[in-house]
Amino acid sequence: VLEAFPRATLIAGPDLQMGQAISCRRGQRWEWDGVLFEIVHPPAAFPLLGNDSSCVLKISAADHALLLTGDVERAAERSLVAADLDLTADVIVVPHHGSATSSTAAFTTATRPTVAIVSAGYANQWGFPKEEVVARWERVGATTVVTGEAGAVSLKFAADDSFEVSAGRARRHRAWRIDTD
Repeated sequence: VLEAFPRATLIAGPDLQMGQAISCRRGQRWEWDGVLFEIVHPPAAFPLLGNDSSCVLKISAADHALLLTGDVERAAERSLVAADLDLTADVIVVPHHGSATSSTAAFTTATRPTVAIVSAGYANQWGFPKEEVVARWERVGATTVVTGEAGAVSLKFAADDSFEVSAGRARRHRAWRIDTD
């Protein structure tokens, strides 16, 4: 990617430094084609805590927002909620694949998504997402979509402020077929 875009900046978690990468830190932001990208975690003084040091990125455009949470767990979620940031999002990628160590009640309430996407393999060895995690997201009104069951998840945000979520398996999409619409 850096060869194709030599002026690009690579941002990575503070414990995952790779060559030219800079550490993600709360407050980093940039705009591209009317879309705002904002790092909301970790804050500058946050200790290196493995999963809890993951970059959390909020992407906003018009009246929509998407929150990409990486592998954060309870400590990072507490930090995010305590920072009194606007964490609301239409769509969230559920922290830590739906592990029981994430998706606290305070965090799910602070984000209030319409859709909660869980990136977890089908019948995975950890049993992700955990039932209690799915229940917490559903309690705040989110529809939960698990990639291991749904396949690739596509999001389309429209100019009329609506958005659509579609699942690859529901579309019977095959990788070797080309969509014509």
